[in-house]
Amino acid sequence: MGSSRLEVIWSPYHTNKFFTWGNDIYLYEVRSIKEQMKQSDINISENTSARLLATNSNYRYVKCIDVYPKSESDLLLAVGQANGKVSLTTFGPSVFDSVGLAGVELTPRYARQCNTVKWNPAETNLLASGYEKHRSDHSILIWDVTKGPSDNRIYGSYSSVLGVMSTEYIRPVIEIGLSDIAHSLSWFNQNPHYLIVGINNKNLKMLDIREITSAIYSQTTKAVYGVEVAPYDDNYVVSFGDNQIAVWDTRNLEKSILSLTQSKIVSKVSWCPTRRNLIGSLHKESSAIHLHDIQQSVENNEPSVLSRSIQPGQNMPLTSFSWHPKHENRLIAVSYVGAITDYTVFERMTLNWSPSTHIVWTYGRQHLKLISDHDKIYSNIQDFGPKIKRRALAEYGLKEELWQNGAISESETLDNVWQWLHLSKTLVDSGNITSSDNIYHPGIRNILHIENNQSTLKSELVYSKWNDIAMTVVTYKSPARENALQLCGWKFHSDSTALERIELEGSFTRAAAIAIFNLKLRSAINILFKGASRQPHLAVIAMALSGYSTEKKSLWREMCAATKEQLSDPYLKAAFAFLVDQSSHYKHVLNETEMLIDDRIGFACTFLSDTDLVEYICQLTDHVYEKGDISGILLTGSSEECLPLLQKYLDNTTDVQTVSLICVRAFAPSFLHEDSTCQSWIESYRSLLDSWRLWVHRAKFDILLNVNKVPPQQVFISCNFCAKNTSAFMQEKIRNKAKMLGIQNNDASNYQGLRVLHDEITSCPHCRKPLPRCAICLSSMGTQSTYFGPESKIITHSIQSLKSAECSLWFTWCQTCRHGGHAGHLSDWFKEHSECPVTGCSCNCQSLDDL
Repeated sequence: MGSSRLEVIWSPYHTNKFFTWGNDIYLYEVRSIKEQMKQSDINISENTSARLLATNSNYRYVKCIDVYPKSESDLLLAVGQANGKVSLTTFGPSVFDSVGLAGVELTPRYARQCNTVKWNPAETNLLASGYEKHRSDHSILIWDVTKGPSDNRIYGSYSSVLGVMSTEYIRPVIEIGLSDIAHSLSWFNQNPHYLIVGINNKNLKMLDIREITSAIYSQTTKAVYGVEVAPYDDNYVVSFGDNQIAVWDTRNLEKSILSLTQSKIVSKVSWCPTRRNLIGSLHKESSAIHLHDIQQSVENNEPSVLSRSIQPGQNMPLTSFSWHPKHENRLIAVSYVGAITDYTVFERMTLNWSPSTHIVWTYGRQHLKLISDHDKIYSNIQDFGPKIKRRALAEYGLKEELWQNGAISESETLDNVWQWLHLSKTLVDSGNITSSDNIYHPGIRNILHIENNQSTLKSELVYSKWNDIAMTVVTYKSPARENALQLCGWKFHSDSTALERIELEGSFTRAAAIAIFNLKLRSAINILFKGASRQPHLAVIAMALSGYSTEKKSLWREMCAATKEQLSDPYLKAAFAFLVDQSSHYKHVLNETEMLIDDRIGFACTFLSDTDLVEYICQLTDHVYEKGDISGILLTGSSEECLPLLQKYLDNTTDVQTVSLICVRAFAPSFLHEDSTCQSWIESYRSLLDSWRLWVHRAKFDILLNVNKVPPQQVFISCNFCAKNTSAFMQEKIRNKAKMLGIQNNDASNYQGLRVLHDEITSCPHCRKPLPRCAICLSSMGTQSTYFGPESKIITHSIQSLKSAECSLWFTWCQTCRHGGHAGHLSDWFKEHSECPVTGCSCNCQSLDDL
């Protein structure tokens, strides 16, 4: 394809065909790449190719082209040329030959360049052409292509503007703009008699071809090029000039409703026919097409616009583009070197992410795209929502034992966190570790009394012996260190099953390393031999350990120091680093970040001096804060220091569920209900459960949240006579009265005293008037139902441990007639009756409940 093909246009009705032209005119057909291709086919996108169907080389100086807008099987082109002729041409024999249109030439009086040519979209026999200036001729000619050379009839009332012409050629039916220059023109779509033109490099005029003596509107502007009426609304027109794009409202051309200043000279503008209010523009020597969404400007008359750029094809300067007439947001572009690109503009999407983990967005104007968490592609989104929902359904965080929550967390890290919380609670409950009212789960920093990176820790230096080797190692001991080791789960000297539990989890290398750190080399070798049944290479490691030498310059130490870095298991690397380390800082062990934080802290509490231990704990705290490692809760405990750690973890993972549940299960209620950060997390998680309609799980979460919080009284019972509260202090009054009457716990012998007590609690404590009676059993209502049955039989139980009566003894009443009684009695009554049990009352209480 030659470099001269610098313009492109889609066929308006043949949606799979387009033209390019420069020196020659080419007709292409767009085909799917899946179809059988020829060697000459050109790939114009990932899915389409272009096949050259025909070439027209009859016109050497083509300036403009327009395609006949009527749907026909064949194509008819109006070709404007540099000599002024407008030729109607086809690609070979066609239906237009039979009507005499193919090959027709429309020639002005005087030769000059044809700048623009446009078919009338409604009256398709009319063709408008615009020309350069000639002092003796008009710049805008309108032709009726159905009039042959021998037809001298004048079109309508336009005879006054026509001169006497030879019948050798088709003459224009309308001539407009004597001695003017027509730069561009466009027909109106809904008003086929209206025409808007840019003339003389300074005017934009709106014309009615039925009355051409004067323009309907005229406006002075330099934006006279590329005039185009919006395909969806005749009220809006776009044009350009130099580096300005102007949008006009044809109802008032006094001023453009929008003026867009561009960074470069504009070479083309065009309305998108499938996307309302979208304009595409092209700059000279630019490889990008600029899109301007002016919907806000048109509808609200505000000078605002949303703009963006797209770059079809490779990074090459473009000379032209054309919107597809039917396919949404599709265009074809051509570059200086003739490269053609078929491109679809993707809309700015309105993305909606539903609480049910469905992602929905618009795909054009007619389609919605949806991805659910059941689709394979959803796993690439890394949404934490489905995992949170699965956990919630499994009652994550709601289990009575803290360690049970870790088992359903789907995370080894979170499992360790919940295991630690369980261990901490166990140690606090057993009295091994002391907690405070504000900190239910003290952390390592609390145990070691570290504040502002300082500590008062004082430890005793101890030379500890290996169990199986005649060698000693410097260790440090203190009550605070012992408590810290218990928090890390390192209480191995008194708990022989601790290592066995780690083995049962399948962590043989961890159990072996911890045994070595506790100076039990033989135990470590035995553990590795056990693990060799699952991981055969552990037998080799066990053999290597059995050759351990205490000599500092032995071959064993030399080889282990040289090869330990080749081990992939962090615990084995740390174990060998400990055995060959000559210093007292143990940095190769402490910096092994793939080891659990529990084990690193336990090692540090055993082998580091007070100064080094405090420094290491502070460095480790800073590290977990920075990384958002929730395992660092071992360091901070459930104190205020934990909040930045949880916030960083939430920022990294969006796991609002875990941080909320840790707050509820681990933090002191006094702190939890006052801290705004915790409350914000909790409210977010409650809202999430509500959005998933997990009402039961939300209720259980609320119970945990308020387990130590007494809800305020919401229902009050008042006396009918004095309107004062009858139950606010009744419990306390009953206890005091019982003491005065000498009634002891479980004492039913003092019947007289109980009778007096009964009389007290069946009347208003303020005015002494009797309380209402049950409509069925006629017993006085009130709190006495806690102690006496409906038949006034004495209920013997502990007066000091009074509890509310069962629901059937509670007082209830009709909201219409206000009659009532014991709930159990009324329920039995209305099983067989619908009317009120009170004599003379005709209220249908039962039927009212159905309304």
